[in-house]
Amino acid sequence: MKSIDKMMHAIVIRVNRIYVSDDDIAFWEEKEVRPTLTIDSMRDVLRVFINGKLIGSANLYSIWSFESEGSVIGHWVKVVQPVQFIKGYNDLLLLSQTVGLQNYGAFFEKDGAGFRGQIKLTGFRNGDIDLSKSSWTYQVGLKGEFLNIYTMEENEKAGWSDLTLDAIPTAFSWYKTYFNSPDGTEPVALDLGSMGKGQAWVNGHHIGRYWTLVAPKDGCQRICDYRGPYNSDKCTTNCGKPTQSCKIKNYPEINL
Repeated sequence: MKSIDKMMHAIVIRVNRIYVSDDDIAFWEEKEVRPTLTIDSMRDVLRVFINGKLIGSANLYSIWSFESEGSVIGHWVKVVQPVQFIKGYNDLLLLSQTVGLQNYGAFFEKDGAGFRGQIKLTGFRNGDIDLSKSSWTYQVGLKGEFLNIYTMEENEKAGWSDLTLDAIPTAFSWYKTYFNSPDGTEPVALDLGSMGKGQAWVNGHHIGRYWTLVAPKDGCQRICDYRGPYNSDKCTTNCGKPTQSCKIKNYPEINL
């Protein structure tokens, strides 16, 4: 298997340039504090980069951890993330990924995604910096998508590197491998249980998205009964197991 780092599918990127003066650095050292990024409300997944380095991501329990990975899903949460700048101009990049929108219930069309409310930096010598009114640079999608490296014509032009069994997973990577077409005419199942969140292509054809999450251990009923008012907890199955483990390929136009 081969891989390319930092080219995984994403939704929206917001970039802002922050200037840090000598007075700011002296203030932080004197007070023994660090500046903090605060976002009033966001969903579903957010990763924060400063000068190209991943410095924070949300986890499944809405707890932020410095230099770690994870995600917040399905609800709006407040983000408070300590950050570290260098003297001069710093590029602050917020990568927002939308997992899916609610498709039933009252006022579901107003739920939305991304960011809500104020985005600000606190802890500066001259006071807080309100980034909500700043000029942001937006980008939808990432480089690998624009280069179409998932197609059979373009993927050989990308800078792939061999992936070893002891390689450390990275936050954003493209992975490529080859397999022989199995005998018979039955559908082929691709087990993506070891992957995280992304999309999959076979011979240049998009076969869908995946996001491997483990379902809660509790909540499955021994007896399934759909009678009465509907709710999303009825007849749940596979508690404690991955919510998605494979994608089924059964498209005639894809020749294996």
